[in-house]
Amino acid sequence: AASCGGTTTVGTEAQLNAAIAAFNAVAAGPCVFTIALSGNIDLTASTAMINNATTGVSLVIEGAAHTVDGQGKLGVRGFWVWRSTHVVINQITVKGGNLNDENGAGIRNEGNLTLTNSTITGNSVTGTKVVGGGGIENARGATLTVRNSTISGNSSAQTGGGIGSDGDVTLDSVTITNNSSTTCGSGYCGATGSLTIRNSIIAGNTGAPDCRDVLGNVTDQGHNLVQSQSNCGIVNGANGNIVGVSANLGALADNGGPTQTHLPNAGSPVINAGDTTLTTDQRGIARPQGAADDIGAVEIVACPAFPVDVATAAELNAAIACFNAETSSGLYDISLSQNITLTASTTVISNSTTGVALQLIGNGFAVDGQGISGVRPFEIAAGTSVNISDITIRGGNPDTDGGGIRVLGNLVLTDATVSSNTTGGAGGGISINGGGLTASRIAVTGNVARGAGGGVYQAGQGSIKNSTISGNLADSFGGGLVSTAGGSNITLDSVTIANNVSNRVAAGMSAAAGGSINLR
Repeated sequence: AASCGGTTTVGTEAQLNAAIAAFNAVAAGPCVFTIALSGNIDLTASTAMINNATTGVSLVIEGAAHTVDGQGKLGVRGFWVWRSTHVVINQITVKGGNLNDENGAGIRNEGNLTLTNSTITGNSVTGTKVVGGGGIENARGATLTVRNSTISGNSSAQTGGGIGSDGDVTLDSVTITNNSSTTCGSGYCGATGSLTIRNSIIAGNTGAPDCRDVLGNVTDQGHNLVQSQSNCGIVNGANGNIVGVSANLGALADNGGPTQTHLPNAGSPVINAGDTTLTTDQRGIARPQGAADDIGAVEIVACPAFPVDVATAAELNAAIACFNAETSSGLYDISLSQNITLTASTTVISNSTTGVALQLIGNGFAVDGQGISGVRPFEIAAGTSVNISDITIRGGNPDTDGGGIRVLGNLVLTDATVSSNTTGGAGGGISINGGGLTASRIAVTGNVARGAGGGVYQAGQGSIKNSTISGNLADSFGGGLVSTAGGSNITLDSVTIANNVSNRVAAGMSAAAGGSINLR
């Protein structure tokens, strides 16, 4: 269908509500109205109801890896789709909805909703009335289709912690886990209507069976894992289904891609046990990677032998995930073969196995976050050792410490440029949060921190040699560099710190709150 006036880009609560109101006012179709998020949106009240039943008129909400967050405020719901309204929501996280004596804290659907490549998490409904759908409530007469998505960590005081439905639901390659309710199905509760399910996980939910369909009106399209059920009709061994066992999933985490996911652990029964016509997983990874598709929203990447060359963000994330799974002592090499642009943060580098380390060789190429809100080029987890060299790291724009690199482990950084990154926290270019940094021949330039340390924020141990820190900005202290927190120490040897700006004190460098700086 034609566009209803192009794409409306929104970055605030007011802009989102205004865009919904504009869609609601479209009087003639057929056409598609598109709303694209340009940043994370924190809600102070429920978003405007999405309500346009005009024939042929539909709404697409492109989350672009951003989050709509109700912040846990009572009475706040993420989205409400009204009757006969057609909506597609893609690549979004909806979290923090919190309702009392109402249904559907994350999303309430009374129309026709398709949810793809998204995560619904941390939403809650409470109260003494019959409430349900902590994550999503699908009302009587409504149609809900969910593909390549994760419903996790939602709760209901009564029914359907993940999804509660009185209408028709279709699930394809969906992971529903870690939700809770007291009755019906803690992952999925169908009171009336129907459920069509394929290649999906409903497992690891608590307080009631993972899946319950009161009427038993279930169409099993096969290759599902359901840990516990009541009247959902999934038979172990039939149609490739697995019943009665744990899915063996990791925690909800950044595993690459636009939204957080649950990565199957090694030995999980869902690996190579699925079947779907979808060609990618929630993260954009191609399916299948192994002998068959994996059940659920995430496809485990078949790991090649190291060293590994990467040319895309997906390949980089896959290689990091493979490194994270290594258990044999050694130095594992990942090499860039071209510039890589990101639309979401890379997979956190996390392997604390003794003797295991990653060497990331840039070969003169760049990893670029493109200034997209919420995107951080690299994060190194506690206990993890990483060497990064011959690279440019730019365009990061996360809300928390470390615009370009966040280090909780240990980083050796050489022959690198860290530039044009921004953070809502500390360390516009690099933040060391309890870990260690050894750097030489680096340039940290043109970065911005809304907190301290426009270029470098040091709350750990470190040294920088033969390097330049220039043209950075901190809204707080330490425009170029700050060493802070008791016991934090950094040694600077032949380092130029120039032309940095602080909107408070210490434009060049600052030692604060027990931190120290040694100059050589």
